[in-house]
Order: sequence, then C-alpha cells, then structure tokens
Amino acid sequence: MRQAILDTDILSFIINRRHPAVQAMAQQYIRVFRYFSFSSITVTEILKGMQLVHDYERAREFLTSLEGCEIFPLISRNPF
Repeated sequence: MRQAILDTDILSFIINRRHPAVQAMAQQYIRVFRYFSFSSITVTEILKGMQLVHDYERAREFLTSLEGCEIFPLISRNPF
C-alpha cells in the first residue's frame, strides 16, 4: 500500500460508510499511515455538501476530525 491524497468522492465514501470495501481499505490505510491526506478543496467540497442538506452537526464533527489529518493548501508555495 502506498500513501495517497484522497479525492472528494473517496473521502465522502469513507465519511458516509456506504461502501464496505472502501471502509475496509480506509481502516487498513489508517493502521499503516495513521492519518488521511487530502486537499483544502476537498474540505470545501465536503462542507458544501453538508451545507446543502443542512447537516450542520456533521459539518462540525467533520471539522473537528480534521485535526488529525494532513490537508494540503490550494497553493503550497509562492508561484511567483
């Protein structure tokens, strides 16, 4: 298994626990690497989805869970 940056769809599958195969891989991944990595765009998309369905409690829980994750900014260094 290699370390990876999760996209919005995969993170959504993990959060919503709808796909047993994705859950199993996520648990295995966490055992090996101890945290998930994704971009700030993914965070924004997940929060926007929760906002659209007025699921503010889950949005708060998601924001709290980010503490143990690696989040890449939109721009990681000065492009100029």
